[in-house]
Amino acid sequence: MRSIGEILKEERLRLAMNQDDFAAVGGLKRRAQTLYEQNERSPDAVYLRALAAIGVDVQYILTGEQAASALTQFEKDLLAGYRNLDQRGKAGVLGMINGMNAEPGDMQHHFIKQPVSGRTNSR
Repeated sequence: MRSIGEILKEERLRLAMNQDDFAAVGGLKRRAQTLYEQNERSPDAVYLRALAAIGVDVQYILTGEQAASALTQFEKDLLAGYRNLDQRGKAGVLGMINGMNAEPGDMQHHFIKQPVSGRTNSR
């Protein structure tokens, strides 16, 4: 299981913040943030509550399990766009993601169990 400090740093980087600015949100100095990220000190509830207000996934920090509600605005927009696609569009997006995540030379055929209608032959 990953440590609170590791996840706290991951969340800070996800929000593209430096230690000074992230610490300031919680009413702290950079040194305290460094100690948190190095697991030499544990954050308190007041600090975590302040971070939650800027979109930090506090559930993830404490449990290691990400909350679905802790999406960035970009991720929310991406998900909304995906949900508006028809089944063929969704299958295409999933295929593209699988292809982009695969290591070169490690491509496998992935079948998506969604019906696709329309012309399937290429010209």
